[in-house]
Amino acid sequence: MAAVPAALVAVSTPTTPPSRATAIPSAAVGAPTSTLVAATPAPVTPAPIVVPAVTLPPVTLPPVTLPPVTLPPTVRPATLPPVTVPPAAPLVAGFNPLSYIGQGDAYNCPNFASQAQAQAVLRADPHDPNRLDTDKDGIACESNPSPKDLNPVPR
Repeated sequence: MAAVPAALVAVSTPTTPPSRATAIPSAAVGAPTSTLVAATPAPVTPAPIVVPAVTLPPVTLPPVTLPPVTLPPTVRPATLPPVTVPPAAPLVAGFNPLSYIGQGDAYNCPNFASQAQAQAVLRADPHDPNRLDTDKDGIACESNPSPKDLNPVPR
C-alpha cells in the first residue's frame, strides 16, 4: 500500500460528521470499503492575554519662569481745552432769525429793527450771505439801535 500523508486518515466507515471532514476518493486499488478523508483541525480558541497593571511614579515638572512683560503706556484721549459758550443772545419777542436764512443776500442792516435781530441772523448762519458783518469781527450791524447782542459769532 502507498504511504498516506499525515493529514489524511483512512476510515473504514464514515463516523466523522460531514461538516468536519471532506471525503476524498481512495487511490488504493482493491480497497473499495475504505475512504480517505482530510482531517480538519478543531478550532483553536486563543487564551486571553493578561497584561499586568503598571504603576508609574508621579512626574514633577520644574517651575516655569517667564520674563517680565512690559506693556506700552496707556494711550489716553487728547484733553481738549474747555469750550466757552457765549451766553445766549437776548430774545427779541416775535422775531424768528430762521426766516431770514437760505435766501442769499436778501437782507441788509436797515432791514432789522435792532442790532440784536441782525446778530441773531448772523448767529443762525455764520457764513453771512447777507453781509451783515462787513468787518468780520463776529458782530453784525454794529450801528443798528438797541437792544444789542455784542457776543461775537465765531467766523
